[in-house]
Amino acid sequence: MASREEASSSTSLEVGGGGLDGFATSSLPMPELPGEEPDFWEGPQWNAFGFFIRYQWAFGIVFALIACGIAVATYNEGAVDFRKTPVYKESIQSQELLEEPEASNSDVFEGNPTEVAPSLE
Repeated sequence: MASREEASSSTSLEVGGGGLDGFATSSLPMPELPGEEPDFWEGPQWNAFGFFIRYQWAFGIVFALIACGIAVATYNEGAVDFRKTPVYKESIQSQELLEEPEASNSDVFEGNPTEVAPSLE
């Protein structure tokens, strides 16, 4: 009788039939597992974005070189035009008026630093 109970218990485990001894098989569809659905960031639509992120350092260097080239090419653009304006000419004239002649106070630097100072008595 024990063999009949073992046989009936083993057949009850084999629901779908054709299974291994001791393992239950089922004809029901497999349940969806949490990692099987595709992620939002997966797929071929993100290949270009991934390429850009991977080589962003190279794009940064190229951008910096282009920006530096533009800055060098346009650095003094308009400086010659500004020198022709009356404001610039007036500032140069007023600067010349404020400058002192170079001959004044030059005797301070021409003296001998090792000279003995006169006594104050």
